[in-house]
Amino acid sequence: MKPITRKDFIIRSVAGGLSMAIIGPQVLTDPFADLAVVRGDDPSQATRAAVKAIGGVERFIRPGATVLVKPNASFERTPEQAANTNPAVVGTVIAMCREAGVARVMVADHTLHDYEKSFRLSGIAAATRSAGGELLLNSKDEFINVDLGGRALGKWPVFKGALDADVIINVPVVKHHSLTRITAGTKNLLGLCGGIRKRLHLRLNQTISDLAAFFKPELTIADGYRILARNGPAGGNIDDTILTRTIIAGSDMVAVDARAAILLNCRGVDIAHLRTAHQRGLGAYNLSELHIREFSI
Repeated sequence: MKPITRKDFIIRSVAGGLSMAIIGPQVLTDPFADLAVVRGDDPSQATRAAVKAIGGVERFIRPGATVLVKPNASFERTPEQAANTNPAVVGTVIAMCREAGVARVMVADHTLHDYEKSFRLSGIAAATRSAGGELLLNSKDEFINVDLGGRALGKWPVFKGALDADVIINVPVVKHHSLTRITAGTKNLLGLCGGIRKRLHLRLNQTISDLAAFFKPELTIADGYRILARNGPAGGNIDDTILTRTIIAGSDMVAVDARAAILLNCRGVDIAHLRTAHQRGLGAYNLSELHIREFSI
């Protein structure tokens, strides 16, 4: 039986009013760790080790697939300022996808600062090109109105590439946020939306969970190598960053965020949008119930 692609799933769900149940390459009796937390001096090696510890990238993608890699590239900041995803992490994820034989790797984020400057200063543009990825989402024409069927969001413009992708790999940076305390995987999905950004923040916790329910990334790799511990999300002062040298990977985006919260001295239960997502059955934030592999390399 031919597997359902992301595009097929979204079309069927929107047309038939199906519940957005989690459909992915993982099976119910999963032999792999729920999360991997890896510390190391090299962010690229730590990223590879974390993904390998949860079954390898081949667990989530198949040869010939179209993959969307979603970093946080929102701000005109350098990697040392930790407002965007570390370019070495992004480049490594793209490289792993190419090594697995995918047909196409798209990289996209709807930036808050100038698109060209944000991708260039962050180092993500160069890392994407070097690893064989394709930079997208630089035009309003790349959005399409879709009925998200959410509690806060109905019809909303979303990135076409997210609808076409067979697999979404979410690659956020872990950082402080003035509204939500932390931003990591779940909030990173706002960067796949167009429209008026302020409207997305009106019922922010529900909006984040609506997007988590709609997009459902198969894999989330949280960049905690250098975190922005204060004055997020834009930051700008290197003194507000902490070098934690940590990469967190898992198929449960809520669980990844809950573990990432510890890097910012809080718990998943303390984060309102994670509580909302958990209550909607979108993931777990009680880390004591999870199989977690933590190690240093």
